[in-house]
Amino acid sequence: MSSHENGHSAQPQKKHKKTQRRPGRDPIEGAPGHESHPEENNPHEHQEMHKAADEHEDRKKVKIEFYGSEILKQKVPGAFGLAESVAEEWVNDGRFEDLPVESPLAKAFAMYGLRKAKKIEKKLEEKGVFALVKSGIDYAQSKIRR
Repeated sequence: MSSHENGHSAQPQKKHKKTQRRPGRDPIEGAPGHESHPEENNPHEHQEMHKAADEHEDRKKVKIEFYGSEILKQKVPGAFGLAESVAEEWVNDGRFEDLPVESPLAKAFAMYGLRKAKKIEKKLEEKGVFALVKSGIDYAQSKIRR
């Protein structure tokens, strides 16, 4: 009995390449049936856009107002814009990247300093320093009132 009679050939058959990729892999661009959609190419990008929009809506707005602030806002509007921007980023744990500072070098130094200060504040908060100071102030106020 020869190999041809058995249904087997003496030469191994070559496997043909599949046009589709395994599930979970990126599809081959230009393959039949493949249409390019931005949401499908990077689903995380689509989620990040919605997450950023949600975070922007959840942000607390900060308006600095005190006695005489209207007069100062008229005299120095840029300073109040910067102060409100910094306060808003501080309250919302921002990265301080959107500060209204024209000089790139000054903006970089301001971002670095504010991020460092925020990191220190978080460490002090974690260690309970603020709670200790607050209780000390409350105790001192109660002694003064008597």
